[in-house]
Amino acid sequence: MIAKTKANKSFRGTTKYVVEKAQASIIGGNMIGTETDQLVAQFMISKNLNPKVKEPCYHLMLSLPHSETLSNEQFASLGERHFATVVVLSQLTGEKAKLTNPDQRISEDELNSKVDKFLDDEIHQYSFFIARHNDSDHDHIHIVASRINEITTHAIKTWKQYPQSEWSARLLEKKFGLEQIPCSWESKTRAFTRSQRDRLEKDGLPGAEIMRLSIDEAAQDRPTMPVLIERLALRGIAAEVSYKNNGQVRGIRFSINVGEVDSMGNPKLLTITGGGLNRHKYSFPKLQSELGISYIPERDDKALRATVGNAQKLLTAFPTEKQQKDKEETAELKRTEQLVQNDLPLELTNSNLIEGEKSSQPINQPYSPPQTSPISPEPSSQLLNTPDGQSSQPSRTSSESNPLSRLSDTELLRYVRAVEQWQKNRPPEPRVELGESYQNRIEKLNRQKANLENRWRSEALELKQLGKPRSLLNPFGVKAEIIEEKQNSLLKTRANLNNIKLQLDQTQKDLTHWQQKARVYLAWSENPHTKKMNELASLLNSPPIIKRLQDIELGSTIHSAASYILESKGTPTPEGRELIGNVYRISQTGETLTIYHKERPKPIYQATIREGILSLDQFDMSETDKQIIEGVAQYLQPTQESELHKSHQIKRGGLGLG
Repeated sequence: MIAKTKANKSFRGTTKYVVEKAQASIIGGNMIGTETDQLVAQFMISKNLNPKVKEPCYHLMLSLPHSETLSNEQFASLGERHFATVVVLSQLTGEKAKLTNPDQRISEDELNSKVDKFLDDEIHQYSFFIARHNDSDHDHIHIVASRINEITTHAIKTWKQYPQSEWSARLLEKKFGLEQIPCSWESKTRAFTRSQRDRLEKDGLPGAEIMRLSIDEAAQDRPTMPVLIERLALRGIAAEVSYKNNGQVRGIRFSINVGEVDSMGNPKLLTITGGGLNRHKYSFPKLQSELGISYIPERDDKALRATVGNAQKLLTAFPTEKQQKDKEETAELKRTEQLVQNDLPLELTNSNLIEGEKSSQPINQPYSPPQTSPISPEPSSQLLNTPDGQSSQPSRTSSESNPLSRLSDTELLRYVRAVEQWQKNRPPEPRVELGESYQNRIEKLNRQKANLENRWRSEALELKQLGKPRSLLNPFGVKAEIIEEKQNSLLKTRANLNNIKLQLDQTQKDLTHWQQKARVYLAWSENPHTKKMNELASLLNSPPIIKRLQDIELGSTIHSAASYILESKGTPTPEGRELIGNVYRISQTGETLTIYHKERPKPIYQATIREGILSLDQFDMSETDKQIIEGVAQYLQPTQESELHKSHQIKRGGLGLG
């Protein structure tokens, strides 16, 4: 976790940056309101208590690593404790304040005890708020506070703020179960400078390092030079080979999009030569000698010359893997929406959805699930050489009350995907009690506001009636102390009234926001499409459908295991791949995988991948069959066991893999 701390002069500039940034939200603190003007007005009250402090604004930041995540409540609690810890550390004196010396500094137990006491007794004496910035670069919080204690008017000391902030972050990592890293003074390697940390947080992994990693990945199977360049283009990296006048290769350079565009709308590129990336590995000759890239001039030069000066077009012509994935997800979403809107079977488009009346449309017959049988206690001892258990296989009975039971596996899984996508877009349901609490609070604040307004008018009238204070020219006037006391009371009433108005304004905004969310949820819940999807989700949650989906998942597990066995030990055939053992035979033809048993006339398992979805055509495996197939696949996973010893063991198995 990265920690930053800085004191500055401007409450407005800091607050404006933190609050008004896109995707910013206030998640903690003790201040009223969320607008810049509201917060700055409260900060100025504390600033005026000690005008001598030149930098009254305290700005702290905590940034999570990409692998960690916290809820708003957890992050707010972490931020509040960080602020408290830094303040407590700033109050230490003597040996205990030497944080870089582990033998002298304050113990963790004593520090935590002081922080707990500060949170209970003193933190309310400082104005502060905590805002979260959850953007695409990194997840972090900003703590903006006044250094002025509103009771003592003393300011938080900042002359050791950097080690204090860093030590606080290390303790918070331990307390909140986050990834722990050493302090800069404890690390054996040189820590990042603040400017380096800022650049890394802003830009992420450097472009040169991205190019190196991408080249290594694309070159793993030693492709030809044109193929390498095509693979890099798919990763958003353009490679160009330049030539001398005599036709010989001069070198290669790599370019990557830095995420900005020039005045013509073209992407700006970071371009580095292969030797600049690493002259011992990525120059044109070293790509061949070190990474094994194949280059034959007669075969490759024509394709390579076409890349010269074409980096801009390459970066836009080939989508990156993320862009391709986003495109596929968008297409899948549109397809499922179209499926749900227009292509529902008759049973799912009208009242028959509940009644389950039969449709005149033909429906594919579903496969029959296996009936479970006792599992042998020692699967490894009978690795593929045990005669299979006899499985009784009753055919699945279609539930007349659930139209989904008559769909094929492929159709059923499409509806599952459609429901999953619909649930992702479900708006949050507003809590009714929260809306009621806002209304009750508004009523209470309005009553308080009315009482304070009446009191202020009454006090103002009393002050006016007192007239001018007693003086030589006004010997019968009221004492100046009485008038001053009445003025102070009037100012206090005005301050309380302004405070109530701020609370009322914020609560009204909260209620408006809640009402907007409620309208969105109500419109969504009353939408005919939502009602249709609710009914579909209810049908999918019926016990027969859940059981069937579990069977499909099991069938997918068997498919993965059998495919791995074929890939590891099978032999190629004109139609695909095959493996013949003593008991079982596994074959794959195109997208269809079949498992046979020597004592069964028909396949015990057959599945086909249709439109990216596994569809089970036959599933008549006993528990012993399943256990053996999965056991062999697991057994074939790479281990440190001698391959020769493993081969002798497998030879005695039912598949005869030796």
